[in-house]
Amino acid sequence: MLRAAGLEADIYASGREFLKAREVRPPDCLVLDLYMPDMSGLDLMQRIADHQPKLPVIIITGHDEPDLRSRCMSAGARAYLFKPVGGPALLGTIARVLDSK
Repeated sequence: MLRAAGLEADIYASGREFLKAREVRPPDCLVLDLYMPDMSGLDLMQRIADHQPKLPVIIITGHDEPDLRSRCMSAGARAYLFKPVGGPALLGTIARVLDSK
């Protein structure tokens, strides 16, 4: 969907895979699932913040947990979306966070 909208998009199977790849080409925006293999989206976001504090992060989750939402937003997430996320909502959120960079 992102590519069809004219955006470049890379997909990573895990947080570790992303951490290895970002050294080659850092992203303009990061869309993370809160629950991923090997580390949570929040854990990955916190690791990235040390090196790229201004990188816009959008968290997506299927679980509405107010404590986690608060922790993600306090850690710097620009948005916290609930699954299922429709294409227009995701594209609009990405555009908004990129515009505010």
